[in-house]
Amino acid sequence: TDNRVLGNPRIRAQQAIHATLGVEGNPIPRYRPFRFEVNVFYKHLWKIAVGSTQNVLREGKVVPEAYIDEGEGRVYGADLLLRHDGPKYLYGWISYTIMKSERRDHPGEPWRRFQYDQTHILTLVLGYHLPWEVDVGLRLRYATGNPTTPIVGSVYASDYDVYLPIPGAPFSQRLPDFVSLDLRIDKRFVLKSWILSVYIDVANVMNRRNVEAYNYSYDYSRRTAFGGLPILPSLGLRASF
Repeated sequence: TDNRVLGNPRIRAQQAIHATLGVEGNPIPRYRPFRFEVNVFYKHLWKIAVGSTQNVLREGKVVPEAYIDEGEGRVYGADLLLRHDGPKYLYGWISYTIMKSERRDHPGEPWRRFQYDQTHILTLVLGYHLPWEVDVGLRLRYATGNPTTPIVGSVYASDYDVYLPIPGAPFSQRLPDFVSLDLRIDKRFVLKSWILSVYIDVANVMNRRNVEAYNYSYDYSRRTAFGGLPILPSLGLRASF
C-alpha cells in the first residue's frame, strides 16, 4: 500500500473481531470414549483494502486512488464434533460445519459471497484397531464447491485480434461439490525405546474428478472443467521416541 503508483499510503491495517461460544461434554457418563463438541462463531472484519475508481489530490497532483480501506466482511456459523476414541476396536469421529462468509467493498452495498465461502463441510472418519498393531481407517470428505465468477460473454477487440471476457456477477456461481474418500493403513513396530510406524495412504480412492476451476476457449464460448488429483497412493515412515 506504500507504492505511490499501485498503492495508497493512507490504507490502514485490516482489523477483525472473532467471538466463539461452545460447549463440550460426554452424553453417556458411563462411556467416556464418546464425546461431543458444539460451537457457534461470528467474525467481523473491517478496513479491508478494496479497489477504488476515484481520483485524489496527492502532492499537488490528481492521481488514481487505486485502493481504499472501505471493505467489510463477516463470517458466522456453527460446528459439531462427535468423537469416539476407544482404545480397542472401533474409533472415529463426525465433524460438520455450516457457515456463511460474506464481503462488501463499500458501505451501503449489498453483501456478496466471499471467494472461499463454503456452506457445508463434513468429515467422517471410521477406523478399526486390528491385532498386530495394525490400524485401518477410512475418511470421507465433503465440502460445498467454492464460489466462482462466470464468464457470460465476450467482446472482440479488433485492434489486438483477441476476445475480451465479460464477467458476470462476482462469485455468483459455485463449482461442483468436493467429495473424496481416503484409505489409510498403519503398522506400528514397538521397540525398546521408540516406535516405528509404516503407513499406506490412498487419497481419492473413488478416483473422483473434483472440479477446481474452468478453462475457457479462445472466444469464451465454451468451457472445460479442470480437475484435481486422481487416486493417489503414498507410502510413509514415522518414528516416535
